[in-house]
Amino acid sequence: GDNGAAGIGVPAGAILTIIDSAPGGAVGTLNATGDIGGAGIGGGDGESGGTITINGGTITTTGLFAGAGIGGGWDGAGGTITINGGTITATAGDMAAGIGGGHSGNGGTIAINGGIVTAHSSTDGAAIGGGVSAAGASVSIGVGAEVTVSASESVIGAGSSGSSFGSLSNAGTLNIPFLNDIDIPAGFTVTNSGTIRNNGLITGDGTVANSGTILNNNTIATPANVTGHNTTVVLDGNGGTAPGDPAVVYSGSFQDGQIAFPTAATRTGRTFTGWFTQPAGGTQVTSSTDLGLGGPKSVTLYAQWDETVPADNGSATLPATGSGLLPIGLIGSLLTIAGLALYLRRRHITVD
Repeated sequence: GDNGAAGIGVPAGAILTIIDSAPGGAVGTLNATGDIGGAGIGGGDGESGGTITINGGTITTTGLFAGAGIGGGWDGAGGTITINGGTITATAGDMAAGIGGGHSGNGGTIAINGGIVTAHSSTDGAAIGGGVSAAGASVSIGVGAEVTVSASESVIGAGSSGSSFGSLSNAGTLNIPFLNDIDIPAGFTVTNSGTIRNNGLITGDGTVANSGTILNNNTIATPANVTGHNTTVVLDGNGGTAPGDPAVVYSGSFQDGQIAFPTAATRTGRTFTGWFTQPAGGTQVTSSTDLGLGGPKSVTLYAQWDETVPADNGSATLPATGSGLLPIGLIGSLLTIAGLALYLRRRHITVD
């Protein structure tokens, strides 16, 4: 683009559908870069984005100053963006979103139903959502999608000083890299039925309704704001010594959350048989056991023991060698005498 134009101009009211039709199993490639104020794909300077659908291919888009990677140009909203497949990398210009609004532009509606998507904003805009001083987008991530987001502001939501987070539902995989955060303001709820790989931060006073998995490799600022899968596990040695309590489980099971299952407790004279929901009886819990919804909650697991006591020093034993055995010569003589007596008896011979 030039003179403030988008790389591929799709202003409000226009429709663009990108289909990968490269022959022979090859992957088609498209690179689009806007001029100053223009989106890579979407609106130019002063324009909102239109309706943009990407079904496949390797797509790389770059907005220059104030233009989104995909979405609005300077002062333009994001429009309606749908990604169904492909490998997409969208990089914002200053103060714009990677996918969504340009400078001062609201995020619009963004559905990522499939594909591998990377969105980045370096200054004041969200990776996916609004530009500077603008509201976020209505964002949905589908089961087949993997999305990686990075930004100097909240990776998804409003831009710096923006008025509204927007919304987010994730059923796919959302990657929050190290040194990045998603800030969920009070009054907003993010729904997660997929996987959030949290190598960064989840902050704010809003709620995460988590029926999926949060791989909490770093920090959740307010754990009490995570509902659904959020279980603090406490270990009770039940007469023995328990190992340290494991990390909080933000998933259905230890296995799903990639959290090490507790090691065995120890107790002198007893054999550990497992972790159970009750001190006696109850249900045994393993790494794959579903811990259930209803969090934040606390669950106590009790060690149970085999009650068989090992033999003590008072048990009877036979000496292997030593004076407790009769001498071999004496045993032989006794056997000879017994045999002779039996023979004579049978011959009816009396011996005086």
